[in-house]
Amino acid sequence: MDRPRVTDDMILEAAKQVAARLDGNAEDIAQQYRHPMDGYELAKELERWCSWDVQRSDIDELDSMEYLVRDLHEKAEKQWVAENGITPALAIGAKIKRGTICGVDDHRAAYYLVKENGCTQEGRYLLLKFEVAEADVDAIDATK
Repeated sequence: MDRPRVTDDMILEAAKQVAARLDGNAEDIAQQYRHPMDGYELAKELERWCSWDVQRSDIDELDSMEYLVRDLHEKAEKQWVAENGITPALAIGAKIKRGTICGVDDHRAAYYLVKENGCTQEGRYLLLKFEVAEADVDAIDATK
């Protein structure tokens, strides 16, 4: 089973929460929202296509759409990992095309922490989905 993606149902669920706080129409919000999108961009779309009269304070509330959608998506990913027994296929220290696997992210489901090739900045890692990370065949062959 593939990793969950952001769905229309997730967007509508988030839109209902935002609409309740704005006394607005959740369907309008869901229809105009594109993941990822900030509150200002969403406000412009609502004004343009749905004739909303958006105030500055509304933009802050619309900004929460992205957080809510991301939160619902991350919960779906965690459920996917639990239900499907997803585990890392590559070991910590493995060389991959993008760098070296330094760990597994504690906050996102099924993501490696990767120190990118050439990166010297302490504490900076690329988050890479388990299923996207590819072993660096040249590095493996060099050890033989």
